[in-house]
Formats: sequence, structure tokens, C-alpha cells
Amino acid sequence: MATVIEPVAPRPAGRRKSVWRIDTTTGLSVFWLVVVVVAALLGERLTRYGATTALPDARLLPPSPEHLMGTDNFFRDVLDRLIVGARSSMVIALAVALASSLLGGALGIAVVVWRRLDNPIMRVLDGLIAFPGIILAIMLVAAFGGGQWQVVLALTVAFFPRIARVVRAVTLSVVASPYVEAAGVIGGGRIWAAWHHVLPNVLGPLGVQATYVMSRAIVIDAALSFLGLGVPPPLPTWGNMLGDARTFIGQAWWMVFAPGLCIVFTALAVNFAGDWLRDVTDNATEASR
Repeated sequence: MATVIEPVAPRPAGRRKSVWRIDTTTGLSVFWLVVVVVAALLGERLTRYGATTALPDARLLPPSPEHLMGTDNFFRDVLDRLIVGARSSMVIALAVALASSLLGGALGIAVVVWRRLDNPIMRVLDGLIAFPGIILAIMLVAAFGGGQWQVVLALTVAFFPRIARVVRAVTLSVVASPYVEAAGVIGGGRIWAAWHHVLPNVLGPLGVQATYVMSRAIVIDAALSFLGLGVPPPLPTWGNMLGDARTFIGQAWWMVFAPGLCIVFTALAVNFAGDWLRDVTDNATEASR
């Protein structure tokens, strides 16, 4: 008896719905990030009492319907301070991610396009990478002083060398591709090849690295503020809220719990979003081959 093989229907071209599929964890992460971004944008408009308003007879009150996250030792509503503190934390994280990506990406491409720059620049970056990020940030903030933009500068210096190395590795693999060599043969210059061939292939890995830097910046900024080296009061940040709460951890657990939870949830949400972005870029690259 002959075996009949039925033809398989061809898959429609360009059908890549699975590439953009979002699982539950990623969906929750994106939802949390949207909440944090809305809090950062609106700030005081979402507060009930105000981030710096001292409320009468409201010192160290536990969570209640009146104060959902309790109050602190200066009679201030903790939830209101969390909402306003989201702005500082997100501004620092986004600014560090953007500055590190631009500087690291430009250097990573430049040292491959102009090979004479490779050895001296990469040796300097290796020296910066040798320092742990938080140690280098503490050194720079101690030298330049505390403040929002001083923290951004310190964290950018700590993180852009790692991005530069990743971009350099991706650029080397792209430059070695046959189509880039063919572009050089027909007269395409280095700048033309970098703009038309290297940059589109670098954007995916660069975006993934930016999310990693963003999550690390949130945690290290909180650590600097906890040590008193970050944004100075009275402007609330999640880190300096933790620093204020360490004296009262035994009698007011909510002062530690609330900002600590925001830091952990936001850092994890950015990491999960970065993992999803990495999968999307990898699948899209494979599908385009």
C-alpha cells in the first residue's frame, strides 16, 4: 500500500506573531513600569497630603485606610513620598541608561571603524571595568558631591565601558560579514558602512544593555542615597527613604518595606522587560536570515 504524503501548507511570509508574544511575567512587569512612569510624570498631582507636608499627630502611624503605607518619623505620608520619589529614581535611571548607551555605543563602533583607536581606548575602558560599579560610583560622587546630576555622571562613567565592549564585539562580527565587505568593494566608505550596516545591527543588543544598566542604576542610586551620597533631602527618593528608615526598622517596619519593595519590583520589572527585548531581537534577527 502506497504511502500518501499530503503537502504542507506554506507559512505566510512575514508572520511573526510569536516574536512579539508577551507572557504573564513580562505583562506584569510592563504594567508595573507604566504605573511607576505615571507616578514619575504626575508626581504631586497624585498625592493626598504632599511629600513634604508634616501632618499633626501622625508620627510613625502604621498602615491604615487613612495612610495606606503609614507615616514616617517626620509626620509625613509614606505613600505620597513614594509617588514623588519615583520621579527622581526614574529620571536618574533613564538618564544613565541613555547617556551610557550613547557614549558606549559611539565608542564601541568608533574603535572598530578606526582601528588605531582600538588599543588605547579599550585599555582605558578595561581599567574602568576593573572597578566594581558601586565602588567607582561612590568614589566619583564623593569627589563631585551629592546631587541628581552628579549621580548620573558617576553611574554613566561606571557603566558605559561595559556597553562599549558589547557594542565593539557586535560591530566586529557585523564588519566581518560578506555584505559589508562587498559594500567596501563597490566604494562604500567607513562612515557609510557604519551608518547603513553596523548601526541597525547594534541597536538590538544596545537596547538590551540599556535595560540592564537602567535596573542596575536604580539599585546603585538607592544604595548611594542610603549612604547619604545621593540626592539630598528634602527631595524624596526611594534610597534616602530607606536611609531615614534604618533607625526605626524595629518600630516602623513599613518605612523600610514600602521603598524597598518599590526598588525591588522596579529593578525586576526592567530586567524582565530586557529579557523580553533580547528574545524579540534574537528571534527577529533569525527570522530575517
